[in-house]
Amino acid sequence: MGDDTYLQENAGSRMRNQEDPEAGLELPRASEFIAFARKVMVVVGLVSLSLFVGFVLWRSGQVLLVLFLGTLMALMIDGMAQWIQRNTRLPRPLAAMGVLLGMLAITVGIGVAIGPQLSSQFSDLGGRIDSASVEIRAWLNARNWGRGVLAQLQQQALLPPRLGEVTGAFSSILGAVTGIAGLLVITAYGAAEPDLYRQAALQLVPPGYRRRANEIAQLLARALRSWMIGRFTAMVTVGSLTWLGLFIVDMELAGALALIAGVFTFIPFIGPWLGAVPAVVVAFAISPEQLLGVSVVFFIVQFLETNLITPLAQRYAISFPPALLITVQLVMAATAGMLGVLVATPLVVAVVVLVQAIYVQDILGEDISIIGNPVATSPRDGSPAAPPAPPSTT
Repeated sequence: MGDDTYLQENAGSRMRNQEDPEAGLELPRASEFIAFARKVMVVVGLVSLSLFVGFVLWRSGQVLLVLFLGTLMALMIDGMAQWIQRNTRLPRPLAAMGVLLGMLAITVGIGVAIGPQLSSQFSDLGGRIDSASVEIRAWLNARNWGRGVLAQLQQQALLPPRLGEVTGAFSSILGAVTGIAGLLVITAYGAAEPDLYRQAALQLVPPGYRRRANEIAQLLARALRSWMIGRFTAMVTVGSLTWLGLFIVDMELAGALALIAGVFTFIPFIGPWLGAVPAVVVAFAISPEQLLGVSVVFFIVQFLETNLITPLAQRYAISFPPALLITVQLVMAATAGMLGVLVATPLVVAVVVLVQAIYVQDILGEDISIIGNPVATSPRDGSPAAPPAPPSTT
């Protein structure tokens, strides 16, 4: 009797499996589907998060660039504060405050001394460029090749309807400089207590890598500080020499034109050419002799800036292939405008330092000198290329 019952139960089970062959596999397939759905949700979440972070970075790009400029200013002020601290034994906050007050006093003094004259010259410069643009267009229209060049420039939107709009660009640059001055409060805190912010950033690095991360941060700060000091020295020297040269050739609006040339010197390679445009345009409208004299002045000043001023201003040469810098400047100009052009070169400096320190020294293990630093800080000089791998837990 028991055997018959067992046979009947097995037969019933086989019949149910034949009617629903997937019944026995329902639970495993459901669990696999849940696991797959979780993986899809994780991937979708990561992609969405990446897109959101990219969108935020893209929308806040201008803010990040302004903060980067503020960091550069803080590094420069910190360097001067360190020099004052070494020679006067003042605390760093007082030394940094002294630097800021000194810069403010110099700015106010220059503004009181020559501010009214420069304001008047800049006001006159717009009208001069407007009238010069009319003469340049008439001169080009009077020649067959000139008409073709003018049409091509207008088609490519490289020539504004009125060259006086260039003055608006210069005003925008001066406005940007004024806006950066608003970051002096943040810059003051960064220059007064840089260790506080550096230590806070190092907390984001795994403990075993913090020593090397701190060394790389110091290398980066020295390189950027060296570049900034060199650029500002070149700006002051070029502006002064340009004013002297324009004064010698009896060029009108010499102060405003020299200030524009000095400001644009901050941008390597293309900056000097942009700074010379207003002076050349105004001189063209005056006379051919004046145009020749102004051209000679800018040629001599730029020759001295390239071959003498910048090499002397930067104790440790920070040079890059011109094609690389110009390409980065054009890309930054297309994505972030004039502000992108201003920070293009220091961004290249920062990226090159990081590549040299992290990839070439730490990963490849090669001894090289980091740009902007007097001595190579190499993992082979006492600091390990990377901390030893943590012990295996398997």
